[in-house]
Amino acid sequence: MTDDILASLVPETLRDLLQDAGCRVAIVAPPPEAPAGLPPILRSATNGMAFEVRFADPLPDDAKRFAGFTLVAGLRVVGDLPSALVNRWNGERRFGRLFLQAGMLLLVQDVILAGGVTRGHLRAQVALWDRLIQELMLYLRAELAKIPDSLPNLPATANADAAE
Repeated sequence: MTDDILASLVPETLRDLLQDAGCRVAIVAPPPEAPAGLPPILRSATNGMAFEVRFADPLPDDAKRFAGFTLVAGLRVVGDLPSALVNRWNGERRFGRLFLQAGMLLLVQDVILAGGVTRGHLRAQVALWDRLIQELMLYLRAELAKIPDSLPNLPATANADAAE
């Protein structure tokens, strides 16, 4: 069996790939009040943490096909979270980045199909995402244990309504 080269994909292709990896996935259309032309979002979860797939780089000749996507998982932050904790994560890891934004701690990973990639490469990116989420949970448990109780609390995933 050959592994075709993909320079773009439709949301259903990535949904199928995530399902093959054991994730339940929902394709969510943009809300009616959203600007026209926004792509759908995939909602899923891994290791008990909900995440979304946000598509990027629509092809000029086919706006339903995309040359990239971003995996995003968010945790609501109650209290203050030291920026050093976020910066240390970002300095120690290559593929996933943390951002503290408006009371949310966001883990993001960009996946680009420019030049063409195989389905095997996309499966590896999904496996990497799964590993990043596992590492994030371990990292936060260890680092937050070092902070006095009066500081941050990360209760639950922000997008808890995602398919698990």
